[in-house]
Amino acid sequence: MNKKKRFSFIIPTYQNKRLIKNTLQSLNRQNGYSKEDYEAVVIDDGSTDGTCEYIQGVNTNYSIEYIYLHRSSKSSRARARNAGISAAAGEIIVFIDGDMLIRENYLKELDRCFRASEDILVIGNRVMMTEEVSYEELTQEECFKGSKFEINSFENLEIRHIIFKHLSYNSCCYIHPWLQTFSCNMAVLKKHLDKNGGFDEGFKGWGIEDVELGYRLYKSGLRIIINNRIEAFHQCHSSDHNLKISPQKYANIELNALYFIEKHPEALDFSPKAILKMFKGKSLLSMDAVTGPRRRVSINYRQSKELPAVKSEILRLSCRKGLKIIVNDFVEEDELDVWVQLLGTTQSTPAYFPQSKKRELKMAMHTRTSLNMGSWFFMLKLKGELGQARRYCINITKGMRDGVWKKILK
Repeated sequence: MNKKKRFSFIIPTYQNKRLIKNTLQSLNRQNGYSKEDYEAVVIDDGSTDGTCEYIQGVNTNYSIEYIYLHRSSKSSRARARNAGISAAAGEIIVFIDGDMLIRENYLKELDRCFRASEDILVIGNRVMMTEEVSYEELTQEECFKGSKFEINSFENLEIRHIIFKHLSYNSCCYIHPWLQTFSCNMAVLKKHLDKNGGFDEGFKGWGIEDVELGYRLYKSGLRIIINNRIEAFHQCHSSDHNLKISPQKYANIELNALYFIEKHPEALDFSPKAILKMFKGKSLLSMDAVTGPRRRVSINYRQSKELPAVKSEILRLSCRKGLKIIVNDFVEEDELDVWVQLLGTTQSTPAYFPQSKKRELKMAMHTRTSLNMGSWFFMLKLKGELGQARRYCINITKGMRDGVWKKILK
């Protein structure tokens, strides 16, 4: 039996030996953590490209558990991840994909969240890299400070970046926060996975198996925490690196959406046909409009010494109805982001905005590059202003080449 550890990375892979090798290398420099603290469980879902031999060339300062699953009609992302969960020795299970790269602060940031509460599911964003990165580059001490890891183009942005930036990094501002649970970058205690049964292997192919797990974990009482500091970098490795959805993936989404609807008819208050359109990214039904006027109140957190007063003011205002509370965090060095989300839904749920992300995304949006929609945007049922969100989505397409959002938002 493996020695108990704090974290286990669950990493499925299939026919991507170069990318998984890079992923494993990026796990090496976790500040403040050693091989006694974390491991990687690599689940090879039937590769024939020599993945096992290839990753043996990675010089790691943590242990790797390699599991090979023979390809069959039962093969799926859910099955692969469940095999990893069963083999994991970690108290906290961290899901990333086999083409992701993570920074040195990743585990430190996860630990910060789980020390605040164990009954949470932590999610982070995904950054789409537009240039390939080599294994040799990743062995360099300060590789993540290079230009390849900068968010300086719209093509770097996953759709959740834009939603969070405009509406809130507080998951409690969303009616269905579980719709944001993507297994490319999320973490939860193993005991919660054991209790709730892990991934449903009835989902085949691509899509929705992670969202469905997020739904069950959320319904079991876990709070979903958005941590903007644990971004995972999706390696550039094909023309589809920017999350265009292939016809085959759309077919998988349709089948898996029908399976989700059949399994959880109570999850969304729409007709099955409308839900299916939403899962495929062809409907705005997943957004709610807030009726009636709300008075805007801003709380600016600029110095660490102000934290007690800021918390007190948030508590005071969140108990009042009819307010639109905006919390602007200029410090971003403590637990305010997690604390706000652990408050839950209140009379006036505060919207939280880390100011570094606001500046970063503003720069990216000004590059006027094309935006390729992922289907997941329309799965978010928001406690936000529908008209405002619609205008925002249309405005950011001005000057862009393809204008995809304009067509969808008509």
